[in-house]
Amino acid sequence: MKRLSIVLLAVMVVVAVPAWAQSDKDELAEKVFKLEQGFKRMEQMLKDLSFQVQQAGGLGEIVKEISFELKQAESMLRDLQGLEKKISDEIQPKIANLETSIAGLAQGTKEKFDLLSSRIFQSEGMIDQLNVRLKGMEDRVRQVLSLNDQVMALQERVSTLEKQIKMPIDPQKADELTAKIAELREQLKGLGNVVSGLTNKVLKSEEGLAALQAQLEEQSAQIQKMQEESAALKKRLAAAESQMQTNMMIGALGIAIGALAALKAFGVF
Repeated sequence: MKRLSIVLLAVMVVVAVPAWAQSDKDELAEKVFKLEQGFKRMEQMLKDLSFQVQQAGGLGEIVKEISFELKQAESMLRDLQGLEKKISDEIQPKIANLETSIAGLAQGTKEKFDLLSSRIFQSEGMIDQLNVRLKGMEDRVRQVLSLNDQVMALQERVSTLEKQIKMPIDPQKADELTAKIAELREQLKGLGNVVSGLTNKVLKSEEGLAALQAQLEEQSAQIQKMQEESAALKKRLAAAESQMQTNMMIGALGIAIGALAALKAFGVF
């Protein structure tokens, strides 16, 4: 619109120019032409500038989007840093404490195992000794019972001899037999005293035998209890090791998830 007005103004000027100025008409027309060309160039420049402004507006939107994504990435990075701090401040000390506890438990368990093994070995040795003593006492009881049978057999033989003396025999031989029988009776009496003493010992031995049997049962019960304690300690140690591995896996998984989220936020994935 402005260009048309300027052209009309130029035409009017040309018409109004006197004849004597006709020589300058061509020069003026040339200037008008150049002016028109200048306006055309200005219009093209305005179009180019408008297009650049539009492009600049699109770039502004892109910049806004990038800024928003960067803010999201920074937020996720802060979350990751918070997770790492939580792992460092909470999980890692707990894992360290658990490792220390397990190390102490393992050491304590080893000491208890050693003590239990020693006690079991001692108990088994005592049981073996008790078994030997029991067998020895049983042999002694059998020997005493055998002696008692022998004494009874001798007494029967002496009684038989006494009956034979009453039969009609030579008086001189009867006196000799009577003397021998009296001697045998004294020997039997002494042997009977010995057997009686042995019998008392046997009775005491039977009491001791019962006591030994009770000790044997007690030792067996202690061994059973120690074996159960040993199995329980092994189970506790295995459970503690399993818990430590679980906690370490959880900590590692948390770090991996946080790192993956950060990489995704920065567009790596």
